[in-house]
Amino acid sequence: MNNAFPLESRRAFLGRFLKTPLLPAAIWAGCQGASAAGARLVRLNDFAIAGFRYYEGARELPRLTPGRRLTLRPEPANRFDRFAIEILHGPAKLGYVPRACNQHLSRLLEAGVPLVCQVVRTDPQAPPWQAVAVVVSLVQATA
Repeated sequence: MNNAFPLESRRAFLGRFLKTPLLPAAIWAGCQGASAAGARLVRLNDFAIAGFRYYEGARELPRLTPGRRLTLRPEPANRFDRFAIEILHGPAKLGYVPRACNQHLSRLLEAGVPLVCQVVRTDPQAPPWQAVAVVVSLVQATA
């Protein structure tokens, strides 16, 4: 296989990339969304919350409106999935990032990359595994 960049160079680049802050602390501190001066949100994933029916999702559903920010918290000690990421609304646990897309998000969170999780859709009539859809975005500084 003839690659333009050797594997070691890719590893070195990714190592430096993950150690470099994507957003100055001053911008991140004041960032309230894509409209914040000097920052924009870059969509990484969108999905329904996994395990929603097993936690406090039903109780929190009336307060989960589109645009509402949620907290992502890595759970590396999870015995079923070392890349598990909890999704929280305040102190209430809503569920998890689905296993199919949690590995890269877990690594970004571990590296300190600022991510934003927002509700994009709720449907109280839908099955619990489709009741709340969220989007996870990367906060990126703009010139």
